[in-house]
Amino acid sequence: MAARRWWLHLLVALGLALGLLLTGLPTAGAVPGGARADPASGPHAKEEVRHQGAPAALHPATTRVEPRLVRPRAAAPLAGAVPVAAVSPAREVFGFAPYWELPASGAWRYDLLTTVAYFGLDVRGDGSFDTGTGGWTGWNSQELVDTVDRTHRAGGRAVVVIKQFDEATINRIVTSPAAAQATIANTIAAIASRQLDGVNVDFEGSSSPSYPGLQGGVTSFMSHLSSQVHGRWPGAMVSMDTYTGSAGWDGGIFRIGDLAPAVDAFFVMAYDMAASNMPGEAGPNAPLTGGFTYTDSTAVAQYLARAPASKVILGVPYYGYKYSTGGSSARYAAASDAGAADTYADAQEDLACALQLSRAWDEASQTPWATWWSPAGGDPCGGDHDSWRELYYDTPQSLALKYDLVNASGLRGAGIWALGYDGMAPDLWNVIADRLTDRLPPFAGFAPLGGNVVLVQSRLGTRASFELVAPLATGGLVHYSRADDLPGQPWAGGDTFGGGLGHVDAVTMIQSDFGTAGNLEIVARAGDTLHAFWRDSATLAWHGPSAITRGASGVPALIQGRFGTRGNFELVTPLAAGGLAHLWRDNDDPGYPWRQGAQLGQGLGTVGAVTLIESNFGSPGNLEVVARAGSDLWSLFRDTAWRGPGELPPGLVGAARGVPSLIQGRFGRRGNFELVTPLAGGGLVHVWRDDDDPALSWKAGGHPGQGLGTVDSASLIQGSLSSPGDLELAVQGGPNLWLLHRDSNPPFAWHGP
Repeated sequence: MAARRWWLHLLVALGLALGLLLTGLPTAGAVPGGARADPASGPHAKEEVRHQGAPAALHPATTRVEPRLVRPRAAAPLAGAVPVAAVSPAREVFGFAPYWELPASGAWRYDLLTTVAYFGLDVRGDGSFDTGTGGWTGWNSQELVDTVDRTHRAGGRAVVVIKQFDEATINRIVTSPAAAQATIANTIAAIASRQLDGVNVDFEGSSSPSYPGLQGGVTSFMSHLSSQVHGRWPGAMVSMDTYTGSAGWDGGIFRIGDLAPAVDAFFVMAYDMAASNMPGEAGPNAPLTGGFTYTDSTAVAQYLARAPASKVILGVPYYGYKYSTGGSSARYAAASDAGAADTYADAQEDLACALQLSRAWDEASQTPWATWWSPAGGDPCGGDHDSWRELYYDTPQSLALKYDLVNASGLRGAGIWALGYDGMAPDLWNVIADRLTDRLPPFAGFAPLGGNVVLVQSRLGTRASFELVAPLATGGLVHYSRADDLPGQPWAGGDTFGGGLGHVDAVTMIQSDFGTAGNLEIVARAGDTLHAFWRDSATLAWHGPSAITRGASGVPALIQGRFGTRGNFELVTPLAAGGLAHLWRDNDDPGYPWRQGAQLGQGLGTVGAVTLIESNFGSPGNLEVVARAGSDLWSLFRDTAWRGPGELPPGLVGAARGVPSLIQGRFGRRGNFELVTPLAGGGLVHVWRDDDDPALSWKAGGHPGQGLGTVDSASLIQGSLSSPGDLELAVQGGPNLWLLHRDSNPPFAWHGP
């Protein structure tokens, strides 16, 4: 499969490059391929008309939408689907969920979707929403709540589509400041009311001399909408649906170069091309290539000339068109009708009942087609057309080639019109899993782990080294080191120690200021007892264990603070009896005795894990704790006394599990708090506390490691190999280890594993 995919990608890339050489990149105002025009009726406008007479079986909502979590590793697949235990979308997979398909939404593969767009809310000319439509009924349905909940549980975005398909109404919306602002305000209210994650704008109109301000109005409207939505939710997604040929000229309703700064993504409706490419004939709905005015390859080249690849989503159709072609069964035959849309599921039914069926592959468009005879009476398919029928549609084979184009061109991703059109068949999901997902293996070269991982950056070497310790699945502890002075920064080590303890349940580690270059200091829990180990920085020999205390549970946290002349060790541990205990080692006493501090967080009950820092708040610095009790995270701090607990915003974090990790980094003037935690729904979430904000507000930071599935622990540091420093993250899930990092400069992207 890998070899086949490689040459397919190469062929697509070479074909695209050849096309660019032959036609040249379009410049402003250029019109390659002949005269251009916006379609008289947009693709989604036609689709809605087709479904207006078939109301969906929807029920009024009785529950509220759940907040978004992160992508789980596995979901129950449909029979015959590609296993999903180790896949996650590598690119955007954007699917439209029209209201008429909501009753079937329980069968969708949310693990393979990054964004689900509810279609949608109709905007009136005054900026209000039309409450008499099927879209409004769907908006208030339990089926939509369930769809959004499934999306959020899988870690995907759910967005609302605001739509209008009449040029005069669109013109009123975008050229009237009052109507534009009312639309924006109502859209923001709609997003908030359903805890959604953004908006998709579907204004399908045509440029017209009757509305000279339409194009500029659309651009202005999108700029203001994007600014206000992002002002409310910086991480929200603002996208816009545009035509296949919109980037090929500057005279349409969508001027792509001007719109690009105002949107996070263009959803290119790269289908419904036949009527423009070959009017009066049966032809391909979404040709990849060929001598047509509009093709996927041409559209991608034109969009990339006017917008970043990271903002382009290539839409693909889960439907095609079937035509009556009289007495001819030839390819591209003259049609006696405009064609009837046929979903992928309906096409399979047609092909199963068709008489004199012939199926073929159209080399020009790289899509399949079929022809069959429909008699005047007794047609097994029920048509009774007394004509040959021709069907042009997309299959897993043709969609795979489109996805290869997405990958070869480095686009943001692919999009689907529309979810549900595949019926219950797994075929189209499988090609997404094959072409648009990453399979995420654990980091190679590490022994199977038996507990939480701990990562520190030590002072060994010119550029410093990473040190990693974790319990082994076979008992005891293992230590690895990354040599940042060497090319490739290789990991080495695998030295084991503490085998006499048997199974080690949890570990915490620091580098102290004892020893020549700083000893590694460890506290490990085996059963209910905490034990100390240390590694001499001169001889690199491990020493210990020595027992510290009993009655512990969960995962403890150790630091060397700034209290005392030498800097005492500070240790916080969950207690088997509930709550937390603070202990400290007096490093000014030659015997280095451990002393009992306070008990804290007694009202939390059983605490599973704790993470600890000493911040630069207070003098010499407050102790700051984040503790996980159940699925909630709680913050506590000590100045003159222990304060708290206060719950971290659950709507921001989600349902936590495992071992979180807290640092005070070097971002911001004061140094923001950075927190990563595993989540009950799978994967991780990163949040940060703005320490320059007087309110010390927590904010969303992203979802590193989507596709890892259920993970058990995270260990976070800020490295020193860039400025102000990448965030470096070690993640443990069962016996496996993954390593990730986040850039220290905008756009602050997470990379890996």
